[in-house]
Amino acid sequence: MVPMKKNESLEGHIVVCGYGKIGEKVCEVLEEHNKEYLVIDQNPSIAKLLMEMKVNVVGGDATHSRVLKMARIEKARGLVTTFANDTTNVYVILTARELNQNLLIASRAVSDEVVSKMHRAGASIVVLPEVVGGMELGREIVKKKLKIGSLKV
Repeated sequence: MVPMKKNESLEGHIVVCGYGKIGEKVCEVLEEHNKEYLVIDQNPSIAKLLMEMKVNVVGGDATHSRVLKMARIEKARGLVTTFANDTTNVYVILTARELNQNLLIASRAVSDEVVSKMHRAGASIVVLPEVVGGMELGREIVKKKLKIGSLKV
């Protein structure tokens, strides 16, 4: 586990907005690669749980500049938005980009239509989890079917 620092001393970290299923997986990957990160979540229960787990956390709404500043966004290296709402993700991207021009931003998207808007807002990486999941399911079934089919021959 990446050792927890006081938020005031964080620098070069990744800010993860939202600790749902996707945010949790992002944090697991960051942990595996020993990357320092901080989570922003507005659910008090999740924020408390993360604190107990010794994870850097700011409780609050990531669409607010004040909350992003508490997460030291101006000193961060990257930002990941994981919300299931495209409008929220775009707004966080715009707000974060305004506070840190050099930020590497990755975002979840729900709709294909918003991908270009997220890029224009400042995201370098945009992922549609449902599309990626569907493609992976398709690959796996084809792979299994080919293996099963080859056994019959």
